[in-house]
Order: sequence, then structure tokens, then C-alpha cells
Amino acid sequence: MKRAGLTFAKSTELFGIYSGVDLIGFTGIMFQGTTARFKNSYVFPVYRRQGFYAASKRRMIHRAIGSGATKLEATCTDMSVGWFLKNGFSIKQKFEKYTKVERLVEDISEAERF
Repeated sequence: MKRAGLTFAKSTELFGIYSGVDLIGFTGIMFQGTTARFKNSYVFPVYRRQGFYAASKRRMIHRAIGSGATKLEATCTDMSVGWFLKNGFSIKQKFEKYTKVERLVEDISEAERF
């Protein structure tokens, strides 16, 4: 997973992404106060470009809001930053290999919450 740019932390809640009974990836979320950080999202290459990543992110947004988060954050690779920018997140900070993005929950419409 190091080649994919993933670093795991014990405080991250990890969730499997399934197609039927097949595990096709995983995603995670970590809470620090009222900030939810999206972590460790990965879809196996053969299952990419089929909407699984987007569905997992929508599920994590729903989980964060349900847990009382007021801000959402992610540190993205080049492969994932586009999804966040297309979905209302803004760039907070750029690094050599990563981009940190954020979005306030108050800016998420009711339609986006489900």
C-alpha cells in the first residue's frame, strides 16, 4: 500500500467496499474533535471508474455528518483530488505529492447529504 500513498493510523475507522461478496477496496474516516478526516481510500485497479470510490466518499460524508462533524478534510493524491474539488471541497494546502482539501458541513446541501 505504500506505493498507493496510504499511511494507516490506529484511530482510523476502516470500512470495506464490496461488490456483491467481493472486497474491491476500502475507505476510512478519523475524527478529531468536530473535524472528520477521510483516510485510506483505495479501490483495486480492476474496479476503478465504476463509481465505487464516489459511493464510498458519499457514505463517509453521511457518516461524518451523522457523527456531528462540522468540517471535512482529506489529504489527497493526484488520483483522488479531482473528486474532492468537483464535490465542493477547496484546497487548503499543497505539498509535493499531496493536496490537503476541506469543506465545511454547513456548506453541504440537503441533497448532497444522502
